Amino acid sequence: VFRQADRGFYIIRDANGRIVPKAVHTRRERDESSARFSRTIINKCFDEGSAFLSEDASQDSAFALANSVSEFRIRSVMCAPLLANDGETMGVIQIDTQDRNKKFTQDDLQLLIAVCNQAAVAMENASLHASDLAKQKIDREIELAREVQKTFLPAFLPSVPGYNFFAYYQAARAVGGDFYNFVELRDGRWAVAVGDVAGKGVPAALLMARVTGDIRVAVASLDEPTAMVRQLNDWLQQAGLVDRFITFVLALLDHKQHQFTLVNAGHQTPLIRRASGLLEPIGAGDLSGLPLGMVEGFEYQAVIGSLNPGDQLILCTDGVADATSHAGEQFGQERFEAILRNAKGSAAQVGQTLLKAVQAHATAPDQFDDLTLVCLGRDA
Repeated sequence: VFRQADRGFYIIRDANGRIVPKAVHTRRERDESSARFSRTIINKCFDEGSAFLSEDASQDSAFALANSVSEFRIRSVMCAPLLANDGETMGVIQIDTQDRNKKFTQDDLQLLIAVCNQAAVAMENASLHASDLAKQKIDREIELAREVQKTFLPAFLPSVPGYNFFAYYQAARAVGGDFYNFVELRDGRWAVAVGDVAGKGVPAALLMARVTGDIRVAVASLDEPTAMVRQLNDWLQQAGLVDRFITFVLALLDHKQHQFTLVNAGHQTPLIRRASGLLEPIGAGDLSGLPLGMVEGFEYQAVIGSLNPGDQLILCTDGVADATSHAGEQFGQERFEAILRNAKGSAAQVGQTLLKAVQAHATAPDQFDDLTLVCLGRDA
């Protein structure tokens, strides 16, 4: 069949819909670089997605208006598509002859179709293999990004006389935008920060990486928590990141005076859990300012609280309340507070109790949001 042909073309359409010859073979090798094909014939095969045969294209009504058929002196021609499993045409193979005495037959067409089917299988397997290799590369890069992001979180919990700490972070995707930080100040106070970047995935993770560095600079160079948060807000606003903001809470713990000063920038309301189990919201309502990055120069307010023996301060992101069951039910703030009231023990024990309850509830295949939980408490 192929020996009687004068020319053969393997042709695809690229992502822009342009017809691109990938392989050309002619009876005379010197003609292969200049050989041209009939777009009318190729487009017919692409558009219909089925093979066809014309024993004499010059007389075929399907190609009556095609100048290329006449110009290239095409007599007998057959064309077959390379079909993927989903029916999409990946390419076509056209074979033609200029010799009136060498007409292709239906048997020839069936052989061409068989060749195209085998070629299509090989092409699709090669494409799947290439896609798998590309996915493996992306997975490796994401895993590396996950490991790098972990380095922005504290490696150890603070060691503070008379106090105990708990911290947990879990991204909804490979990387996320939640973060927490512990920074010791020059005067011995500890800065405890929790934040939630709007959005998820890599963009949120990149912004999280920037802000965790900014926090260390702000708390090291300023004395008052309101000034620290205002500076973080201004830096983010000056960066010009449109539609990117961060809910954020900063608490400065003075373990010698057993007091803390807290500034809330539009974040989930922190809670004080008294030793009796009583819960007290702090930094809520009018005391909660705008998220970071929304309005430059915004003046934040500070709230001062005290921690008696057995009291704990609970900071978290909305991923805790938004944790979703397989049935689509959210964990919710009421359930969170009910478990918190009844939890016993140190901040670490209370944190573990809350975390286990959230994880037991979060049975949905894809969690909606990143999750961060930080507890600090004064020893009983």
